[in-house]
Parts: sequence; structure tokens; C-alpha cells
Amino acid sequence: MQTRKIASIITIFVASLALLFCGFMFERTSKVVFGIGEIVSMSANYEEVVIAGATLDMSKLHIEATDGSEQTEALDPTQDVEYHYVRNDGTTEQIIDGNFVNYNFGYPGKYKFLIKLKTNTTITAEFWVTVANRYTISFDANGGTGEMENAIFLSSDGAYTLPDNEFTAPEGQLFKCWAVGSTDGMKKSALDQVSIGQNTTIYAIWKDIPHQTEFSVEFDANGGTGEMATEENVMSEFVLPQCTFTAPEGQVFYGYKLEGSDELLGVGSEILVTENTKVYAEWKDDCVEVHYDLDEPNKQIAGKIVEAKNNQKPLRVYVGTCFVEFDVDAVNSFAETDNAAILFEVLEENLNTKISGAQKIINISLSGTSFSAGEVEVCIPLTTQPARKQVAKVFYIDESGYAVPLETVEKDGCAVFTTNHFSEFVLAYQRGPLAVLSPWVIVLITIGVLLVVGISGFAIYWFGIKKNSFRDLKYMFKRR
Repeated sequence: MQTRKIASIITIFVASLALLFCGFMFERTSKVVFGIGEIVSMSANYEEVVIAGATLDMSKLHIEATDGSEQTEALDPTQDVEYHYVRNDGTTEQIIDGNFVNYNFGYPGKYKFLIKLKTNTTITAEFWVTVANRYTISFDANGGTGEMENAIFLSSDGAYTLPDNEFTAPEGQLFKCWAVGSTDGMKKSALDQVSIGQNTTIYAIWKDIPHQTEFSVEFDANGGTGEMATEENVMSEFVLPQCTFTAPEGQVFYGYKLEGSDELLGVGSEILVTENTKVYAEWKDDCVEVHYDLDEPNKQIAGKIVEAKNNQKPLRVYVGTCFVEFDVDAVNSFAETDNAAILFEVLEENLNTKISGAQKIINISLSGTSFSAGEVEVCIPLTTQPARKQVAKVFYIDESGYAVPLETVEKDGCAVFTTNHFSEFVLAYQRGPLAVLSPWVIVLITIGVLLVVGISGFAIYWFGIKKNSFRDLKYMFKRR
């Protein structure tokens, strides 16, 4: 009997120890992964761009857990965490285990995800996935010889930088420039940047080798400081060098312009020198830039807002050939920016507006953020030039549907205006204001009118009332 009691006590003791051990291990497994202690934070990043229509490559997703002593351990993305997609409005959608690798990214842009540690869902981290369209850029010798390898361009890269020509020119000719899309397309020099929105062929354009004559090329800082030596004995063809002038305060180098020309030329552009030539440095405001195609659906600017704030610079957003520039005050006043995007639409056909001479309707708005101070400069290229005696004007449509005119300036083939809010804008070509006459012109016109009135009055009196003739008038002047 005594032996049974002792055996029962020992059994109860062993069972209690087993229960304590299981409870301890359960608590530990809720907080411990692999060899580190209690997890206090996680971080995650996806290292590559996903091509639109593809799925996530989980081997490129890196998740790291950190304990209280700052020891770290890599987690298994397919086992240790659960995933939630974060929508633009901040709501989330859980991605059920096993389906994440099949999650299809159909549209370019940036996608935000929230991850939670399975053993302790209070431990979370966020990561972004950049999705881009993939385009093939091919090169056509257009009468030249040789080959150039195709280039792969991702829309997330912003703009494509044209390479140097590697084709061999036809006999008696040399390389002039690139033509984008067709031989009649936009002409650009090597190292210039162009927007790419589809698979594109770049054509080499050639020109005849000119007669070799020696001229000089002089450089002008055009508001900058420093010196660039004049190039002597230039033999017709000349490649514009790197700019070594110091930019005016708050500006950066933008390109070159030849004297008497408005065409902006980049470093590496080849010019034909047929006379002594002066080259001016061109400057632009130093700002943070981001480039998007007009038809790109998700134009995220959150990261660029943060960059502009940190550097106290304006933010310029290029959308196709248009741009929107937020000044520093506007940048600093941006509200929540985690999901900030700009919505930009240009309509040129079937314009539903009562504004006469309407050419385009431009809809601009912000998603996920707003700004409460500063101004925004908007630049809209003019597709065609206004007719004689017409000018480009921009109106915005207020909440009541009224068209309110904005002060508009034509600059470098664009209509430029400033605003402190976004709305529906209408670009129209209308008759310009009448020219203001100078004071001297007004005096001369007044004297002329007085002379006409005086002469007419005298004629009525002399010939009508007095019934005199020209002979009487002549006799009167002779007597006097």
C-alpha cells in the first residue's frame, strides 16, 4: 500500500514537471525563432522590380527579426509570417497562406504590404513592391552597318538615356542624332533622356560630311561663374563637353543653347560649326524630379516628397511632356504622404466645355495627401501655336462650374501658370488684349482729330453758310 502511494506521488510530480515544461516551451515558441531571444521588431524588403503581370519571387524577399539584445535572425518568408495587402485608403486585405506566390501584379506602380509574425502578431513590418512595365528598345542602322544590342527598359526607371552610336555610318556620312519611334520621330542626341511607353525602335540619322573649315567655339556662363576655355581650330563637327561653370545659387546645369537658337542641347551633343560659335550654359532651379508616362495609372510621389523635404528643394513631377512643380513651401506643407500619388489627365478630343477656343482639358488632383501652403507651377506644352492675334489662356473650373482665368505665360512653347490648388483646368486660344497706346501716340491722335474737326467746321461755315467759293478763299489769303 505504501509503495502505491509513493508511486502515485512520483507519477504526479513527473506529470507536473512535464506540464510546466510544455507550458514553458509553448511560451518560448511564441516569442523565440531559431536561436535568438524574444523578438521585439522585424524588417523586410523586396530587392527587385516586379514586371507587370508577374508574381512575386519569394527568394527575393528578405525578412529579418531582431531580439532585445539586437541579435538578428533571417525568417522564412513562406513559413514564419502572414501577409496583408495595404490599399491606398489604408485598409488591409489578408493574403491567405499558399496564395501569395500566385498574387498577380497586373498594373505598374508601388504596392504596400504589411507582415505579421505568426507566433506574435503584434510584431509587424512593412515593405513595398515596385511593379513596372517592361519594354524592349531596339536600334535600326537606317542605312548604316553593324549591330547594337536591344536594351530592356522598365517604366519605373523614369526615363531612358540614349546611348552612343555604335553603327558604322554610310560612306560619305556621319552620325547626326537618334530618331525615336520612326525616322520622322523626335530627334535626340546621345545621352539625352526620352520617355518610353511601349516597345520602341530607335533609328540612327545620318548627315553628309561637311567641308572641313576651322572655327572657334566660345562658352558663356550665362549667369553662372567660372570659365570654360574657348575651343580654337574646330573642324566643323564639335561635341559639347561637360559644363565646368559654377551654377547660380539654387540652380543646376540644364544644357546648352547656341547663340540665336532656342534648342536645348545636352552634354555629348554634336553640333555643326560653320562659323565662329558662341555657346550659352542654361540653368534651371535645383529640384527633386520624378518622371512618369501620361498613361501610367499609379503615379506615386511619396518617396520623392520625403526626399524633397529632407533636402529643402522643390519637387517637379514630369507627366509625359507636362510637368507640375511644387515649391518648397508646398513641399513642407504636405500632409500624410505614405500613399501619396498624383492624378494627371489630359483630354484633347470631345472637349465638354463652354470656353471658346478650348484646346485641352487638364485634370490634376492628389491622392492620399494634400498641401496647405505654397504654390504649384504647371507647364502644359502647346500642341499647335495660337493663330495670329491669339494667345494661350488657362482657366480653372470652380465648384460652381464657373471658368476663372489664371495668369498665363507662354514660355518655350508651353503655357505656364501657377496655382495653390488643383482642379479642372482648360487651355484655350483666345484673342489677346488690345495693345496699350503710348502717351505720345495718344497726343498725336488727339491733335489729328482736332485738326479734322476744325477744318470740317470751317468748310461748313465758309462754303455752306457764307456761300463763298475757293476763289473767295484765295482772295482772302492774298489780302492778308
